[in-house]
Amino acid sequence: MDIDGTFEVSPVISATLFGNGPVVGEFFPNPAAAGNVTLSFAAKRDGKLTATLFDGAGKEIQKNIMDLTEGLNDLTFDYSKLRAGVYFVKLENGYEKVYRRLVIQ
Repeated sequence: MDIDGTFEVSPVISATLFGNGPVVGEFFPNPAAAGNVTLSFAAKRDGKLTATLFDGAGKEIQKNIMDLTEGLNDLTFDYSKLRAGVYFVKLENGYEKVYRRLVIQ
């Protein structure tokens, strides 16, 4: 609002940013009580994503290979068989690697 009490609405603009590394969101919901969690991953090109789940001791629990399309991908993971605890997920798409933390209640 301006000093004189008037205002103006601007159009909504959306932007996807690609820096040096991948654009990866956080798991949602996190902590998770149910089995399905979602993660947003912005890919620079079409390809495959390997998501490797590790327990708190570093033991590999599960591996998923998923298709990516260039741009924003909303990925759903079924972790319904996991016990309560803290887990780490390594996400690799052939040229980038990132880790995310996941808490199951």
